[in-house]
Amino acid sequence: MSVSYKVFCREYLLTGLLAVRDDIKGRETTTLIRNETHNNRVDYFCVELSSLKSVRNFVEEYKKRTNYKKIDIVIANAGVMVTF
Repeated sequence: MSVSYKVFCREYLLTGLLAVRDDIKGRETTTLIRNETHNNRVDYFCVELSSLKSVRNFVEEYKKRTNYKKIDIVIANAGVMVTF
């Protein structure tokens, strides 16, 4: 997990939302961030960003599971794959 994400969650006590593809890794990373930052307002959602259906499902799940009025910051951690 990026250092900047942890800093924002710790120093500014922002609500953190992780968009992950793997449920187990998402749970582990969320627990790690909560423990390291002492901020329990960190949660994760499983979403495949390459699928609009998955993104729509994420939005609906987000609305059901949270009472957040806004998202303060988004830090995208993306990989790049190059094939030849």
